[in-house]
Amino acid sequence: MTALLRIAALLATGAAQRAARRAAEVSVLVILALTFLMIGLVGLCAALFILLSRYMDPALLALLLGSFFCLVAAVLLLMAKSRSQMIRPMLPTPEIDFELARREAKAFLDRASPATIWTPVIIAAVIGYLVTTRRR
Repeated sequence: MTALLRIAALLATGAAQRAARRAAEVSVLVILALTFLMIGLVGLCAALFILLSRYMDPALLALLLGSFFCLVAAVLLLMAKSRSQMIRPMLPTPEIDFELARREAKAFLDRASPATIWTPVIIAAVIGYLVTTRRR
């Protein structure tokens, strides 16, 4: 992972690096906010389910609540898609010399040790193994 990030940093210019850093910071904050929002929505949905299950069949209620939240998510995704298409033309489009970028990436990979490249892959494989195996 670090090797890929270094290659991306080599390919980016100074202004692009600053823009990418700002975008990454904003993305992290948005992801954290959405995570806490999802936790709050799950709690509110559970409370709503408990409250309304006294008046309706629980299976029908679960179907209605699930459908409502899927509809809200679809509307929000469509809004995000339309806004991303509006932003796209305003982004700068730097001319990239792909041959130079390929040579710089190759030079970086030649200098990189195997541990730099294989360590993130091995760590991801071990975490994937630990997460997916059942303990008995």
